[in-house]
Amino acid sequence: MKKKKLLFIIWTYSWGGGAENILTNLVNHLDPNKYEIDILEYFHFNIKKEPVNDNINILPPIVDVNHTNKIDKFYKMFLVRYHPSILRKKYTPKKYDYEIAFTKMIPSFLLDYSRKTIIWLHGEVNEKTDKKRDLKLQEKYFKMVDKIIMISKYNYDLTIERFPYLKDKTEMIYNSFNFKLINEKASLETLPKSKVPILLCLGRLDEVKNPLKLLEVAKKLKEKKIKFKLQYIGHGDLMDELKKRIKSFDLENEVEVLGFKENPYPYIKNSTLLVQMSKYEGFPTIFAEGLCLGKPFVCAKVGGAYELSDDNKCGYVIDNMDVDLFVEKVIHLLTDKKLYHQFSEHGKKNIDKFTIDKQISSFEKLLDSIK
Repeated sequence: MKKKKLLFIIWTYSWGGGAENILTNLVNHLDPNKYEIDILEYFHFNIKKEPVNDNINILPPIVDVNHTNKIDKFYKMFLVRYHPSILRKKYTPKKYDYEIAFTKMIPSFLLDYSRKTIIWLHGEVNEKTDKKRDLKLQEKYFKMVDKIIMISKYNYDLTIERFPYLKDKTEMIYNSFNFKLINEKASLETLPKSKVPILLCLGRLDEVKNPLKLLEVAKKLKEKKIKFKLQYIGHGDLMDELKKRIKSFDLENEVEVLGFKENPYPYIKNSTLLVQMSKYEGFPTIFAEGLCLGKPFVCAKVGGAYELSDDNKCGYVIDNMDVDLFVEKVIHLLTDKKLYHQFSEHGKKNIDKFTIDKQISSFEKLLDSIK
């Protein structure tokens, strides 16, 4: 049987983010006897190397942020928007049967639309955060692509509401997780047991993940005499501002900024609750990983949150960035042991819908449906 050649294009495959984890899990479980797989990243950060199987070929990146000067970065950014075929000729060595942009914008600009193509959206297309010229380009490629994959009903509804002409080519495939591996990694390190509940925020320290907003929650918890420790795992542009804000809020005894962790799972296992106030998410992978380890969550209303919470049965989803309600739900879970146990046990059961077998089956059916 002739193997199908697949090219996955992703914005970065070296940052250690959720989309990278999902892609790694997917390609490592696709049958190597059926598929020949290449991965191309636009930006290379050299922060984390994804553990892919030997049959997965990682192509040289288009931009290496550590070895590319500003002029070259600007030139390539111009090309990717207006003459992507020039970059394609240089960075993709062969013709593929299927090409999959694993995130929006730049990866979708780089697809060869003479092939069978898929845009796999891991976040919403948002007028508030996306540049207008990129939005126009994205709409152009939405019209050209064969299939679009959404990873949560929330973002599916938002996208179809804005682009109703995409409905016939758009499908939902939930992210999947290797829960056995998560449990194994969580046991590789034993952390000191905390005397107080640990609230863990894991993700990039940037405007979208909104880490500064959580400090308002921490401040109110302290005012209410709640004993806790808020830990941040991650790095990003807001690292310095976060540390300044912690000091100005007099939260140095309650908040820790731990930086990037190659293996965050022992910290999830050691935590009490996962918390996040992101402005936008495609599907918050950290909560699925936390539920696997029996950790409920409290988060802002973002894509995938309701599916993961199973209608607030294993996590609380807070609308409108309501800090007071967020604080109330955190206290509720910290003080009601019976409720916490119910959330923890329900979460372990709810993750069954996010298994790799279901994702692989849905993805292969989608490939076969493209004529």
